[in-house]
Amino acid sequence: MVQGLLDRRAAAWERGDPERLGEVTVPGSGAEAQERSLLRAAAVQGLRYPAVDFEVSGVAVAGRTAERLVVDATVLRAPLEVWRGEELVHAAPGTEERVRLELAAHEGGWRVRSWELLSPEVGAPPTGPPAPRPGA
Repeated sequence: MVQGLLDRRAAAWERGDPERLGEVTVPGSGAEAQERSLLRAAAVQGLRYPAVDFEVSGVAVAGRTAERLVVDATVLRAPLEVWRGEELVHAAPGTEERVRLELAAHEGGWRVRSWELLSPEVGAPPTGPPAPRPGA
């Protein structure tokens, strides 16, 4: 389930389509606001992310109710390229982060309400949620 959410998130970034975030985040949540803000900033800057890939492992349930699920997961983001038109403007190595996702029941499935970084890649500055970011 977590892998599916991040696959849909990657697709939203690859297409630069904030509407696809409705398949990933809870409407009105902090996660939605942050993702939409980052996608808008990328669009304003003319940035595109043609290949975004996340691999989820080590998922553990940290808490659960009927309407809420908290999971800790290791997320590997493949190396990332950021393009403006035909120009490569940034290349970032892959990262591995341990994150806590708070999921909420929404329309018969689970959506991300919030996330927090539990442990960044050793030697790397914290990047927040495992997300492609403008200029990152």
